[in-house]
Amino acid sequence: MGNASSSTISLGPITIELSFLYMILYIVVAIAIVIAIYIVVGRVLRGLRVKGVISRRVEELIKIIVLVLSALIAIPIAISSFVQYSLWFSVTIVVIIIIAVIVSLRPLIENSFSYLILVSSGLLRDGEYIQVNVDDGVYEGKVVLLEGNFMEIITSDNRIVFIPYRQVLNSVIVKQSLQILKFKLYVYGHGLDIDRIINTIREILSKSRFVTSINDIRLLEVKEGEASFLVEVGLRAPGVATSCISDVYKALSKSIANRFRVEIL
Repeated sequence: MGNASSSTISLGPITIELSFLYMILYIVVAIAIVIAIYIVVGRVLRGLRVKGVISRRVEELIKIIVLVLSALIAIPIAISSFVQYSLWFSVTIVVIIIIAVIVSLRPLIENSFSYLILVSSGLLRDGEYIQVNVDDGVYEGKVVLLEGNFMEIITSDNRIVFIPYRQVLNSVIVKQSLQILKFKLYVYGHGLDIDRIINTIREILSKSRFVTSINDIRLLEVKEGEASFLVEVGLRAPGVATSCISDVYKALSKSIANRFRVEIL
């Protein structure tokens, strides 16, 4: 960058040095370059994450590093072109601009950095079930880490709660461990097709909105006019066992012609 001219522009009673305008222009260009680099790198990293090459945590760490390094390189270069005119004046203008930007974008900046901290630290992950105590409210459900200002929590009754990331970071977070549901299924009748019954149970559970994993489905005992099965599944959230059993019972009623009974263990 060459040295700016020391000419002036007169606007009525106001006289503006061209060097000052050049300095502002160079700083704006430098900030624009930093933002452009951040956006391009973000898109590239997002594509790599979608393909499974990197994790979300690695993506956010690289984005932080690129943002800091590009800002440390571009902005000082822009300022250095005008140091010889007035060091303190240039520094003062830059500080004023930075303070004005920070104040005006404070909520956005706080939420963005809180999001980066949450994701890069691995404190929360998509799909985890948590309880968050925010101000006077308690929210419980599945975490969805949205890029931006808000974290999404999907409750067990399918409500969606949006919480600003800065509030999440300052709140009490309780992670819910995976709840295991075990039950016995008794099917009554003669000439029962055991394989068909097991496949039917597996299909019903795989479609259940409450089930996250099918741990075990096996035949326990076959005797005259009766077969018993042991079923073990992992639930998506604590407190949904009753709803899960209710859904399974309704689905079995439509899929199995025989009389049956469910016993929760």
